[in-house]
Amino acid sequence: MHDRYGTAAAKTTRTVLSGMVGLAVRHDALDRNPVRDVGRIESEKSSARALTLDQARELRGKTAASEKAQE
Repeated sequence: MHDRYGTAAAKTTRTVLSGMVGLAVRHDALDRNPVRDVGRIESEKSSARALTLDQARELRGKTAASEKAQE
């Protein structure tokens, strides 16, 4: 799941599955929730980064010069 759809989808899937299995435990269909034994789902380091000052100035200049961006 994590490799194909990403960290957020894997965490959501784990949460939903844990809730479903938790319901089964409350209704005595299972004796414990094995999803709780699964380790944490760690996210990979984000590739997001801030613009440098020069990049920000360049972006502002291009935006100001573009009629479409001003619309």
